[in-house]
Amino acid sequence: VVCNSFEDVGNYSSSNVVLDKLLELTKRSYESNFVGIPTDCPHREKNGWTGDVQLACESGLFLYDSMTDYGHFLDCVADTQRPSGQLPCIAPSGIWGYNWGCGPAWDMVLFVLPYQIYRFYGNDEYIRRHYDDMVRYIEFCRQMERGDGLLYHGLGDWCPVEHFRMTKCEITLTACYYDIVCKMVFFANILGRKDDEKYYLALADKIRSAFNEAFVRENGIVGDDTWAALSCALYCDIVSGDDARLIADRLVGKVRENAHRVDFGILGAKYVPHVLVRYGYADDALKLFTQTEYPGWGNWVKRGATTLWETWSGLHSRNHIMFGDVANWCFEHLGGIRMNGGKVELKPVFVKGLDHFECSYKVPGKGMVKTAWQRKDDGSVEYTVDISGSVEVSCALSGKNELLAADSTKTFVVR
Repeated sequence: VVCNSFEDVGNYSSSNVVLDKLLELTKRSYESNFVGIPTDCPHREKNGWTGDVQLACESGLFLYDSMTDYGHFLDCVADTQRPSGQLPCIAPSGIWGYNWGCGPAWDMVLFVLPYQIYRFYGNDEYIRRHYDDMVRYIEFCRQMERGDGLLYHGLGDWCPVEHFRMTKCEITLTACYYDIVCKMVFFANILGRKDDEKYYLALADKIRSAFNEAFVRENGIVGDDTWAALSCALYCDIVSGDDARLIADRLVGKVRENAHRVDFGILGAKYVPHVLVRYGYADDALKLFTQTEYPGWGNWVKRGATTLWETWSGLHSRNHIMFGDVANWCFEHLGGIRMNGGKVELKPVFVKGLDHFECSYKVPGKGMVKTAWQRKDDGSVEYTVDISGSVEVSCALSGKNELLAADSTKTFVVR
């Protein structure tokens, strides 16, 4: 296998063999799809599909010290940008991909990579370097609006179980548009650009209002009522309050009714598991990954997959990374490791479907964080944090936000 020479920095293991096997599949797919640039597949197109990159980058950052590799790809993306702000769906590009295959769900790689690099490393270099490129892209999106604040250009929830039932693109595209504008608010604040911050706050409010007016209805229905439609509204925080709770309850109802067999494409594959945890349904999210009936990740394992596939059926490429957020989900929720400006905030979720889980993450240049939890006979959970080096770690399991000492071990008992 040929791949970029980045350092391994993360690993996990659990009491579920399917979940552990999915880490193996993810790592093999990620490595064979990162040769110079991150690609969609190593055997067929070998292109830098931007959607694949932005969906899998958090798993990549948890598993490998890949900041400079992603920084190089960001330069490739910026090099493809037209004066209008338009981006293609692959980078580098020989002119192909500007008028098909792009759109906010793919193009947001220009925003997601600087944002995630800042989260994991506390490094704002790429925010500064590509800020003007991001400004141009948002102005391009403003030109593409149809007067109602909604966007209709680009790919949506690609590779769903049945292609003819793909979520209407204007739903996911507008939610992604809102998400990148919110990231611009964050970037402008970091860089002290107060006028820009106000501008993007107003734009975000406009998009949010347009989305809610066009798509959010009673009883938690969003748009065409697909899993991707419901989850994108929650994941991108474009809905709130009672609406958000109704949508989350409707989503988990659909998940359970379908016996945790998946019903989404690559966007829903990232959104649904995370929002289920956010609204208290972590056990249902775990079952999405581990149940072995078709369609689903566990079904790939059952059928002998050694890498992640492009489609749930396996009829196309059998080495794609775009369904690879499972590793990120495990680190963030089961291990509890959530990165914020290069610092670690521990917020673990102890799902009933596991007896134990452990993971390690080396924060580049700072130190190692290892977390492990074990379910005890009395029903309690013992959660242990082992810190080496100078990494800053905080945890709220004791009832308060406690800053843990460097080079120390701390055990919490949760009942």
